[in-house]
Amino acid sequence: MKLDGHQVEKGEGPIGFDPRVIKKRITDSEIRGEGRLRLPVVGVKEHILPNWDKECVGSIKIGEQVAVTVWDCDTKSKHQLFFNKETGTNATYSFIGQWIEEFVSRKGLKKDDEIGLYWDQINLRFCFSILNQASSD
Repeated sequence: MKLDGHQVEKGEGPIGFDPRVIKKRITDSEIRGEGRLRLPVVGVKEHILPNWDKECVGSIKIGEQVAVTVWDCDTKSKHQLFFNKETGTNATYSFIGQWIEEFVSRKGLKKDDEIGLYWDQINLRFCFSILNQASSD
């Protein structure tokens, strides 16, 4: 599999190579009621969509939701969410569905926790992990 220009075999990678090509801090709106995790547009366009089949990309482009599997690398558990592209002034890509229940509540995510994601081309799923937890004040 090629990931960010590097050849990566299942469970391997160059020393120091970090496959989590999308990194972001959790915002207050992502843990309270909005029910979605917004992903950086550039990261999705560069690292996710090029690895998807044309049918899924086409569905996303016309505003449809696509069911995706998200593997929680921290707990080694599989979760089902929906992935979509929000349109409008601040067009973005998001995970929706059971985001609050499956990730925020279950993992105790807080504002400013840093997460990492990548698309696992071998298993056809997103891989999710907490990189840094925000300090509790």
